[in-house]
Amino acid sequence: MTGQYNGWTNYATWCVHRWMTGDQGTWRYTLETIADMRALGNSTGAALVDELADYLKADHMESVPEQVTGVWRDLITRSLGDVDWREIAEKLLEN
Repeated sequence: MTGQYNGWTNYATWCVHRWMTGDQGTWRYTLETIADMRALGNSTGAALVDELADYLKADHMESVPEQVTGVWRDLITRSLGDVDWREIAEKLLEN
């Protein structure tokens, strides 16, 4: 899944961002996560972007249900691996 898509690095990045911002519950959770990270004040600027990107990636990877196995797990984790988490974090922190 390479190549730009709708102004994003690739389809996987666009798709994850779309779901994170388009689903009410996920959007609220994302905003709370960002607020918590900012409140801790351990990171700012580029370091905050990196911290948020790492958190989002780990959170999504851990959310893949255990019962998803075989080729389906490989495809899901590969697609999540294609996501430019830093690009998403930058966009989220801009807003």
